[in-house]
Amino acid sequence: MSLLSLFFDVTSKRLVNSLTNSGFFRLPPLYTEDTLDIELMVVKRSSYAKAPFFSVVDIANYALVISVGVAGTVRASQNVWTKNDANNLFSGQLPLDTAGINALANGTEQIFEIRLFDGTSYTRGQEICTINKSVALSGALAVVAGDTALGKIEASEIYMPYELPAGRGITLVSDDGNKKTLLYLDDDGTVRWVNLT
Repeated sequence: MSLLSLFFDVTSKRLVNSLTNSGFFRLPPLYTEDTLDIELMVVKRSSYAKAPFFSVVDIANYALVISVGVAGTVRASQNVWTKNDANNLFSGQLPLDTAGINALANGTEQIFEIRLFDGTSYTRGQEICTINKSVALSGALAVVAGDTALGKIEASEIYMPYELPAGRGITLVSDDGNKKTLLYLDDDGTVRWVNLT
């Protein structure tokens, strides 16, 4: 998944669109097997009249936990986030490839919870998100043990080129190997064949 940039307003305890757009942010559908790359900026309402509507909160003394689940049941969670040098942005990853997430039916609604801790008290915000089942599950490329690359001659005997040189045909061989037929394109554009055996 591409980067999910979030702005969490500690005043409304909601996700907002940006510093200059005070509308509430709606999370996109999340998918099983994904790992979400997240950047989260903590903001505070500073204006109702004109943009920017929010000021950035210094996160030097904050800890962040982002979880997905329902009340009392955590299905995915991350509490390790990196703070940038300016102490205004958390970044990290939230893996959704968990047994709890993978067990959900397609289209299940869950709670996406942001929890900030300042050393004394918690600030929580919750948004509804939809978990969709992935169609193509990720997989690893398996290399055959002792696999050897084919040479030019071997490859030409196994694979047929997309376009044959002019005047060339295709030899078809029966399953038992006793019959051979040459298939070719005649100068008049018709497909012809000649039984070789």
